[in-house]
Amino acid sequence: MLLVGPHRSVQSLRPAALTVPFVYERLGANVQAIRAFLSRLPASTWLTQALEQELTGHIGSVPLHAGLGNDLLEAAASGIAGGSIAVGRVVPKATTVRFDRTNPSARNRFSALVFPSRDIAAHFLRDLLRLPGAIEAFQQAVAAAAENRSLAQTAVPAWDPVNTVQVLAPLLAGHRLLLVRPASYGRHPSPGGAITWPLQLQWLEHNGPLIGVAAAPPAPAAAPAAAPPSEAPPASVLPDPPAEVSPQAQTLIDAAQDGTPFCEECARAAAANV
Repeated sequence: MLLVGPHRSVQSLRPAALTVPFVYERLGANVQAIRAFLSRLPASTWLTQALEQELTGHIGSVPLHAGLGNDLLEAAASGIAGGSIAVGRVVPKATTVRFDRTNPSARNRFSALVFPSRDIAAHFLRDLLRLPGAIEAFQQAVAAAAENRSLAQTAVPAWDPVNTVQVLAPLLAGHRLLLVRPASYGRHPSPGGAITWPLQLQWLEHNGPLIGVAAAPPAPAAAPAAAPPSEAPPASVLPDPPAEVSPQAQTLIDAAQDGTPFCEECARAAAANV
């Protein structure tokens, strides 16, 4: 990352190696506008080395130039426009800190101060809280999060007037509570611009539900449908048997049960089979 210092000095550093808060410059993708931004920086050996170090890390070896050549500026501007080279600025002193209840959160942290560690955030806070109205602004932000949990996503520690820095530093370093540079400073600030900034407190918005929602249990399996009742057998077409059986009918019934022939033809057939 190209880091622009308070006196417009430029270094090539990793964000994790910084010992001061910084803010990313949103320079867009216009190569010519970015080249104009770089050309307004003091043309020094430090700038040349910083650009060469950034380009070497992304496109390989870069020949050392005696001066700041146009090809070096063009290559660096192209890298910044393409997103392979980031540009940051050391945070200057703040003039004011405020919290706006009508605009309490931000959708992203593009314009927010970046604190590489809690210690760096704590050191910055000790100076920041000395500004008139700064403590009141932080109190309002914490109170708003307590009233509306969706602002801070999770519970925020209660305000502690004794350990204020210890409570606020993790919120800033963890990007839950943001110190935002107002948009009025523009997307393409001049390297020699204002050396003090007004800052606004905002909670970082989060997508998704605030509390994990368990999946609804599956619906119980439907009980199998009862089998339809079996159809009644068809009614007999025969007449109902009489209440009393005649002697002739009884003879036929007995003959059918014991095999006794009950007519002349049956008797002859039975005798033939003997």
